[in-house]
Amino acid sequence: MWFDEGYKANAARTLVEYGVYGTSNAFGVIPFDAATTNGPADTLMMAIAFRVLGPGPGNLRLGILPFTLLAILGLYHLAALMFGRRTAFLSVLLVLAFPPLERTSFLLLGRQVMGEVPALALIVWGLWMWFRSWRRGSSPVWGLAGGILVALGLLSKTQIAISLLPALSAITLLALVWRTVPWPKVIVPMATTLVVMAGWKVAEAILCTGPTCGANASFFAVALPTLLVTDMHGAMVNRGGAVAAVTMALAAGITAFRLYRAARANRRWSAGQWTQAALATWITFYAAWFLILSIGWTRYAFAGWIVAALLLGEPLARALGWAAHRLAGANHRSLARAVEPVAAVALVVATVFTTAQPLLAAPANDPMQAMAAYIDQALDADAIVETWEWELGVSTHHRAYTYPDGIYVMRVVQREFYPESAASLEYDFLKHDPDYLVIGPFATYTGIYPAAMVAEHFTLIHSEGSYQLFARVQ
Repeated sequence: MWFDEGYKANAARTLVEYGVYGTSNAFGVIPFDAATTNGPADTLMMAIAFRVLGPGPGNLRLGILPFTLLAILGLYHLAALMFGRRTAFLSVLLVLAFPPLERTSFLLLGRQVMGEVPALALIVWGLWMWFRSWRRGSSPVWGLAGGILVALGLLSKTQIAISLLPALSAITLLALVWRTVPWPKVIVPMATTLVVMAGWKVAEAILCTGPTCGANASFFAVALPTLLVTDMHGAMVNRGGAVAAVTMALAAGITAFRLYRAARANRRWSAGQWTQAALATWITFYAAWFLILSIGWTRYAFAGWIVAALLLGEPLARALGWAAHRLAGANHRSLARAVEPVAAVALVVATVFTTAQPLLAAPANDPMQAMAAYIDQALDADAIVETWEWELGVSTHHRAYTYPDGIYVMRVVQREFYPESAASLEYDFLKHDPDYLVIGPFATYTGIYPAAMVAEHFTLIHSEGSYQLFARVQ
């Protein structure tokens, strides 16, 4: 477990122990802490895991596992709606086999306490219900349920809304102009998504009072131009990000060409064709946002390249069908029948290889969990521990931690990627009068605890790998 996972998991612990949606430290709670970027659905599932199983990386990650399984099933059903069940199976295998980009893939993220996979699971099921409601004879209730799920998915990873909401608005407008789907069925899911998201923001404004709301507003004011709507124009996009963008462009182009030919023949599209149009439009906007406006971190492209891989399952199935047809025509019928099974096995092998390799490279012993065990054993329950290793706070029964404010995360990003901003990391880590200090990978990387001040006020008493525990000099 690492910094981002720990920060998000703290929201689950806070919900269990304080009954508040937000984060907590030794001195209370921070309602609706903007820096966690969690949504209510994933926070609730992690809270259930924490309540039933207790603290620890493995226990909290089990709260994400249902979303990983739901995402696989949702991708299959979405692909089946578009292409049929046979092609859907290949499409999902292609998604799973897609090689990791900068150590990010579906299965690697699906085992972490992060918002990407929960958001994807909710959105794909929501879109399946959304466009299923456009079938003749389907109830608008499907659209209502789909709109709710899409909204919950966007709340789990709000940055996806930058591309998905314009895409769904464009598809909704096109359906209204063509008048091939009854207008109530077209309006209900889009309106539901917007109402649910707006309702959550209204609830946040009502329930979030005091200085926390001002801090959240300040955080958003910094995060938006730093991460989501920047002036970098792709300067930070690396090879992994470029592969993701090219994959999105390729899938969108192939799908658009196929739909263009279908529209010339008949504008009365099936629900599957409307779904293809929505996904192709989404990843087009997604790629544009990622390359032009975002900070360009490869993980930010995750949902886009997963959807692109799903769409590319259709041309893969066509290519395999063509190969099987040619073999059958050359009187190699047994080989023709083996084309698709061999391709499926190859994708499974690729999935195992690409996923197992980084997992096997992980150390057998986790220094963080060893440090967490030591803290639970050696420290008094009311001893205040200052740290910037959020993962420790959800891996121990010890609760009295203090952390730097969330805005310092943005200052770290500004300092590294926007040197002209002159962002300061000056932080008074003695203001809460801590009894102990833990310096781990993130604090070491950022240098938020100056070595001279640490040496003046603390003494090293225990270390586990990159985690060091210091006691206050009395």
